[in-house]
Amino acid sequence: MVPRLSIDFYKGTGKARKKDQAGRKGCGKGGCRKGLDRDFADWLAGALGERVRGFVFFLCLLGCRLMPEESPKPPCLVQLHLERGTLPWQGDEESLEPADLSGASAPPFLADFTTKLGPPLAFTASGPRVHAGIFSRLERVDATRGGPAKAIGSFTREGLAQNSPRNWVLFLLRAEIVQSYAHTESHLCLERERDTPEEYRAQFSGKHIYFTNQRNEAPLRFDLLIGKSSGQILLEGRTR
Repeated sequence: MVPRLSIDFYKGTGKARKKDQAGRKGCGKGGCRKGLDRDFADWLAGALGERVRGFVFFLCLLGCRLMPEESPKPPCLVQLHLERGTLPWQGDEESLEPADLSGASAPPFLADFTTKLGPPLAFTASGPRVHAGIFSRLERVDATRGGPAKAIGSFTREGLAQNSPRNWVLFLLRAEIVQSYAHTESHLCLERERDTPEEYRAQFSGKHIYFTNQRNEAPLRFDLLIGKSSGQILLEGRTR
C-alpha cells in the first residue's frame, strides 16, 4: 500500500509538517503512523534510484552492442627519424651504379650495415656507389608521392644473405635510396611485416615535413618488398 503524501513532502516546511501531523491524529483504526511522509520520501527515492540505475545499465548494454570496438593500434616494431644532411647526397643522384667497394668505408650513419663483403654503399671519388657483390644498379625512389609500384633494383643471391630482410629494408631507408621526405625530415613506424619463403614485406606509416610559405606535415604510407628468389626490391604506395 502506497502511503498518503503530506504537505511537508511537497512544500518542505517544518510548519506544514507539524500541521499535517496534528491533523492526522485519530485518523482511521489504529491511528496514523508517525513519520509516514518521511517513510514515503525514502521509499520514493529508493524506487527511483533503482529505476535510474537499471535504465543506465540498459543504455550501457545497448551502447556496447551498437558501437563497434576500436582495435588498438599495434606498437611500432621499429621507429625511424631521418633528417636531411645525415649523408652527403648532392641531390641529383637518381641511380647508383654497382662497384667494387672491398676497400671502401661506409658512412658513419650506415656503419651498422657493413657486411663481410664490405659496405653496401660508399661515397667514393667517382660518386656514390653500391657494392657489386650485394646489389645490381639501384634507382633512388620517392616514397612521399605514392602511386604505382616502383622498382628499386635487386639483390644478388649472396648479397641478400648478408643481412636479414628487415635490416636490408632499414638500410634502404637510412641510406635514402628510398627517400621518405621531400625537404627536411621524416618520422616512420614499421607497423607490420610478413616474412614468407617467397617474399618479405614491410609496412610503414608516418609523416614527413616540408615547407612552402609555412611548415607542413604530410602522411606517409608505403610497403617495401623483397623477392626471396629474384632478389627484386619494390616500393608500393598505399592509401591506408
